[in-house]
Amino acid sequence: MNSKIQSSSQDELENKTLIINFSLRQNSGSLKISNYIKSKLTQSSVLSYIDMNLPMWDEGVWKNEEKWIKLLAPIKKEISLSDAFVFVVPEYSGSASPAFFNFMLFLGSFEEASHKPALIVTNSSSRGGTYPQSQIRGYTSKNSRIVYIPEHIIVRNNADVLNTELNTVNSDDQFIRDRIDYSLMVLAEYSKRLKGLSSMIQPDPRFKNGM
Repeated sequence: MNSKIQSSSQDELENKTLIINFSLRQNSGSLKISNYIKSKLTQSSVLSYIDMNLPMWDEGVWKNEEKWIKLLAPIKKEISLSDAFVFVVPEYSGSASPAFFNFMLFLGSFEEASHKPALIVTNSSSRGGTYPQSQIRGYTSKNSRIVYIPEHIIVRNNADVLNTELNTVNSDDQFIRDRIDYSLMVLAEYSKRLKGLSSMIQPDPRFKNGM
């Protein structure tokens, strides 16, 4: 069943999936998870927040200041070329990574992200991960118009799962691997059906921000 699900994701997600790792640490659990997800998809790439060199958001983004236009151009290009997203977000002190919230402030100004599907993947070094998922789903699609699919992934005890040594796979590890396969299949279906929707819906300047 796993190979069938994986094949379905690869065959049907003909467009590009951008996987964004929102950890603030090098060689993090989130990066491992991101690379694992990348290995499951044909058209995908991983972008790490710590490589974006993004400072804290300020209102210069709204004013289209030159420094922001130049800094954000390569990120906007990645967003524009992508048809689906996977957000891999670690839990810090019971909350989603602050990197994620900073990024979403920028994303709220990117029309290129509107009406595209995204899979939420939260993770924790212990038994956490639930609170970040709720925060992300409840509060971060208002201005970005990101379409979070109903499925999400919570990777608990992230050091113990999704490792390359297959002989260490136990029942908990196999469950999360199967759940990722299934969620990527769902993301593929949403991506296939929503493809092109972003360009079909013309933004209305009166309703730049969500209510």
